[in-house]
Amino acid sequence: MRVLLNICEEYSKEFSVAFDAVTSVCVQVSKVSQSSVVDLQFTVEGRSLNFVKKCTHLGHIISARLDDKCDIVSRKTLCVAKLTMYWCTLANVILW
Repeated sequence: MRVLLNICEEYSKEFSVAFDAVTSVCVQVSKVSQSSVVDLQFTVEGRSLNFVKKCTHLGHIISARLDDKCDIVSRKTLCVAKLTMYWCTLANVILW
């Protein structure tokens, strides 16, 4: 992983691309215990990357356990919220 991050840093210098370590995170993906995360440390542009158990990328939730549960729950919640909003809007239109 360190080698890949070094390649990215060299690329960014060559092509004037900036990688933001503040908004970047690292997810160690595994089906087993996450205890080894503490020993790992990666940097981008001299700043340490934070390890997280889940993050959002392009609108999808990526979890360290390789399951879609968080993403599915998020999508269901969004769907219920939209349906409730449409129902309330329709109820207001019909009543008035």
